[in-house]
Amino acid sequence: MATSGSIALTFTRDQIIQEAYELLQVVEPEVAATAAQVTSAARTLNNMIKAWQIKGLAVHSVQGSWLFPEADQAEYQLDSSGGDRWTTGYSKTSIATVTNPTTISTTDAVATTGGVIGIYQTDGTMHWTTIVLAAGVNLILTDAIPGSVDVGALVYTYAATLKAERPMEIVEVWERNADGNDRPLDLVDRNQYTELTLKSNEGGVVSVFYDAQVGVNNRLFLWPIPEDSRIILGTWVKRTFESFIAAGDEVDLPQEAFEAVAFGLAKRMITKSAVKPMTAQFITGMATKMEEDLFDDIAGPEGSVFFQPDMDGYG
Repeated sequence: MATSGSIALTFTRDQIIQEAYELLQVVEPEVAATAAQVTSAARTLNNMIKAWQIKGLAVHSVQGSWLFPEADQAEYQLDSSGGDRWTTGYSKTSIATVTNPTTISTTDAVATTGGVIGIYQTDGTMHWTTIVLAAGVNLILTDAIPGSVDVGALVYTYAATLKAERPMEIVEVWERNADGNDRPLDLVDRNQYTELTLKSNEGGVVSVFYDAQVGVNNRLFLWPIPEDSRIILGTWVKRTFESFIAAGDEVDLPQEAFEAVAFGLAKRMITKSAVKPMTAQFITGMATKMEEDLFDDIAGPEGSVFFQPDMDGYG
């Protein structure tokens, strides 16, 4: 028996929409849905996927993300547009030489042009800037190093493309020190954070509260306020599913969920389409069963398939 040798399966936005209309018997397999039909179904499809995530569908959406806190700063914005350093992966290296305040070399060639870099200064602060040019271990910085830097000083860097988006939820959080040792932290809710005394206390971070507001209003609060600028906060987060914008956008779900997505969309399009009663009944029953099976099998972080940076190797 000859098989394909491939287990890959992709489904684009417009393929999902075509499948849904064919299930509803609104269009024939050889006839493409009209532009108006696609526009209407795409709107419904995006609404459905976002609603599924609110209900708790995690699937593969749990990923590792990292925050680089500032000493003496308690509050952080977690998204790709904010100024706080929030990323899906990073590299750790050290200073080999400092030629001048904007030209350095590192012990490892891990930085990239346009990337973000943090350099530990002798006064105990991190100097964060971007990289104008990375040529192996030799780097030209956008902003000059304001203080002195020792040979062997800690350096963190990550590519601009690794900026993380706003998480739906933080599942786990821990602190990683300059030596790479991890210490678990407590995730607290709003009431527990409010009851913590002296929000201005400084020390090793113990508790973390994530206020998952809409857009740029989301905030992460640390208590006590960090003292050491070299620490990193590692997290497992439920990221937000990506939206369908263009015709060729692929489904941001594992292939095992594709059939449930197509039937789910068809079910929601019944009220927008002229569908025979028997067909509507069949689609509704099948879609409901598939959605229940999907949530029962792979909803929640314990049942998710994780795709994330190498948490032991710094991404």
